[in-house]
Order: sequence, then C-alpha cells, then structure tokens
Amino acid sequence: MQNKKIRKMFEEEARFWEIHNSLDYPEEFTDVKESFEFSPVLLKERVLEENKPRPW
Repeated sequence: MQNKKIRKMFEEEARFWEIHNSLDYPEEFTDVKESFEFSPVLLKERVLEENKPRPW
C-alpha cells in the first residue's frame, strides 16, 4: 500500500513538471549569494541510492 502511494506521488509530480517550469514559481527560489560545492562522498552515496532497484 505504501509503495503504491509513493509511486502515485512520483507520477503526479512528473505530470506536474511536464506542464510547469520552475520559472512559473519565482517566489519559491532565491539566488545563491555564495558558491558551494557538493561533497563527492555525498554525491556518490546519492547516485548509489538512486540506482538501487525500486520496490515497485
């Protein structure tokens, strides 16, 4: 049941962004004043997590 809810949420979000753009919501974003760099370790962890097989 939980997996179906999660899958539905992802599908709804995907449909939303198919017809919308981040420029439609300028108040939701702010300019970055200082540059930053992602931690290579965190990026690698995220990629590995993203590439795991989904339960649905």
